[in-house]
Amino acid sequence: MVLPILLATTLTLAQKDDPHQKDIQHDIDLGNQYAKQVEKESKFTENAEYIRRVTTIGKSLAEVANNTNLTVKWGDSRHSSFPYEFKVIKGDDVNAFSLPGGKIYVYEGLLKFVESDDELAGVLSHEIGHAAERHVATLQRDEGKIEAITLPLILIAIFTQGGVNAGPAFQLSSLLGTAIGNGWSQKAEAAADDAGFQIISKSAYNPAGMVTFMERLAGEERDNPKINWGIFRTHPPSTLRLDSLMGDMKKAQLPLERSKVTTTFRTTAVPVADGVQLLLGKTPIIKLHGEDAAARAAKAVPALNKCFDQVPELFEISSVGNSFVWGSTTLFEITDEDAKGENMALSDLKAKTLKSLRAALFGISFRIRQLH
Repeated sequence: MVLPILLATTLTLAQKDDPHQKDIQHDIDLGNQYAKQVEKESKFTENAEYIRRVTTIGKSLAEVANNTNLTVKWGDSRHSSFPYEFKVIKGDDVNAFSLPGGKIYVYEGLLKFVESDDELAGVLSHEIGHAAERHVATLQRDEGKIEAITLPLILIAIFTQGGVNAGPAFQLSSLLGTAIGNGWSQKAEAAADDAGFQIISKSAYNPAGMVTFMERLAGEERDNPKINWGIFRTHPPSTLRLDSLMGDMKKAQLPLERSKVTTTFRTTAVPVADGVQLLLGKTPIIKLHGEDAAARAAKAVPALNKCFDQVPELFEISSVGNSFVWGSTTLFEITDEDAKGENMALSDLKAKTLKSLRAALFGISFRIRQLH
């Protein structure tokens, strides 16, 4: 029994003397210290489903991160494992953030905004990436003017809308300006995207969710500026970030099928009183009528999703006879029953449907290509 005890004691002492283990423990201690401040300033959700969802997805991704040697673009290149924790903060702010040591917080507003577990996994992977690559410690190393004890307060103040008492406003502004001015935010975001992609790619979730989340966020920020899109401010999407993510997907030979990870870019068939309504997101395309309406709709949905996932040019969608086609692919056809159900001539319904298809495609193209 003496040998195992001596061996265990030796290993414990070796771990204490290991500089990397000291750094990991420092991150954990710092995270615990400032988590107390976050929890003092924040109210946490009572929604059991929110908690279950974030915890389940988060733990799954954390396990991947702790067992993966990440290729690091910026940060600590050593493999660091952390006891990740995930909590949900009350509030409609669309945001998430992480503290050193793996404490990750998600706002209720973000959970309302994501349209799939894949999009949520993309956000959580990104935040895990910040912690796994020790970005706060890296900033402290690169910018000696920022005291280690001050930096986390700055970050908390950013993410919690300045609620934390981080000192005089001019001091906070100056320190934050230093952090952003030296390009840290761009470096950290790009590195966290890269780390997040590596993590989610080895998980059960679809990396396309990282792309669609960013695309939709940019569109909402533009269309609804009065809403507090906090994550847009703290994690600004950019052409460079999106192009990098899409390049990663191409390199990994992963298809970018938006319809599989978001309802906004997905075609659905919804039964209604007098037929079946085809929709792209919430945009109506056509209502099919007749006894075969459901069968035609079921056949149309995968064809339309495949088409819209490719984001073709408007002219690539056309009509041939009573059918609507994309290149050599038939999307669906309309019948006399459809025209009768809509109380209009078949030729008029044909023209209206082609216009609706192209309008739906234009809506996708506009939202997607603004950042590409």
